[in-house]
Amino acid sequence: MLLRFAALFVLHFVQGFPYGLFFYAIPTWLAANGVSAGLIGGFVSAATLPWMLKFFAGFIMDRVSFLAMGKRRAWLISSQILLAITLLISAWSAPGVSDILLLSVLAFSVNFAAAFQDAAISGLAVDLVPKDERARANGFVLAGEGIGTAIGTILSAIVIARVGLSAAFLIMMTFILVTLTFLILTRERPGERLLPWTPGAASAQTLAHSVDAWRPLITSIWRAMATPNSVRLVVAMTLNGLTLGLYTVIAPIIATKFGRWSDESFSALNGLAGLVAGVAGMVAFGIAVDRVGTKWGGSIGLFAYACIGVVFIAAAPLWYAQATFVVLVFAAFLSSTLAYIALYATAMRLCDLRVAATQFAIFLAFANFGTILAGGIVGWLDALGGTTLILAVASVFGLMGTIAFWYIGTEGDAAAEQDPSFE
Repeated sequence: MLLRFAALFVLHFVQGFPYGLFFYAIPTWLAANGVSAGLIGGFVSAATLPWMLKFFAGFIMDRVSFLAMGKRRAWLISSQILLAITLLISAWSAPGVSDILLLSVLAFSVNFAAAFQDAAISGLAVDLVPKDERARANGFVLAGEGIGTAIGTILSAIVIARVGLSAAFLIMMTFILVTLTFLILTRERPGERLLPWTPGAASAQTLAHSVDAWRPLITSIWRAMATPNSVRLVVAMTLNGLTLGLYTVIAPIIATKFGRWSDESFSALNGLAGLVAGVAGMVAFGIAVDRVGTKWGGSIGLFAYACIGVVFIAAAPLWYAQATFVVLVFAAFLSSTLAYIALYATAMRLCDLRVAATQFAIFLAFANFGTILAGGIVGWLDALGGTTLILAVASVFGLMGTIAFWYIGTEGDAAAEQDPSFE
């Protein structure tokens, strides 16, 4: 159990570095330099698009695998190499704050590689984590991602402000190469090959959950996604993604425009909040969700996250006080971490192990689809009603997502149909 949790923590920890760079440090850098909400929204959408499309990666991984190295590990190693190459190209390109198109292309490219990696990690988690460990495992997943994002955000902001964006890309690449070494030296299951040319063979568990034809794969995915619970989770994920996307764009604009935060200091605040939320997810939230259940844990987290927009509107007279942002940013990170621990655990529960990478990726793709939609509408909302309307719409979407999640039950699950002992 500890090795599984440690592996998930490390993989998501390093994955959080480029996430902190592209979703917190760079948007805050753009906002501090006067870039409009619409252009920042376009950049965030470009960075998010590969995450919405990662179910294609999961689909390929569920069908094509080098089983002698494990069902996911060869894909993990390949995606790490691709991620390092894209970061190196980004550093060489040396974009400036006015190069929004180039920044968007680089954001798409780097996150494309990261999304491939994440699809493999998600499938690995569903394959290896027993159902009674899933909430705690997702505590480690969110902790690794949160802490990695926090450090990536803080480090990126400091490096961008003092050295430049290219240096930040190179630092991210260094961490990716360290993780690549870890992956090369670690097996999915005992007896498998470390590398294609080393001794070893596919395990019985891997062979049992492999799909050797396209048609059964497509049929299994369709059946798993067509259950009422899967549909409800898709709705909840999409609406929460919309809320996240709107907050991601508007928060740095409010902070730098009204709160007099510099891009470096506000990125550091986001990083610190992410660090605290990550630790809370690992030591408290995962255990709490195990005890109270994903329904209550997820609903509480989603509701609290949705209410951030309403509280921000009510606190408008205090936007000039930096303490206001400290409280609200910490509340946002903590509530979203609690929500995602339950959302991920629910998604894992609904997955059919034969198509786990694809199905899990589809669930998360809809969350990213919501974020892309947010990037597309934020400029229109800003023109129509300004900051207040953006925050209000974000809260409405979040509350609707909470309702959809609350009505997810246990009947009709793909996992239940596959495993007669499922409860």
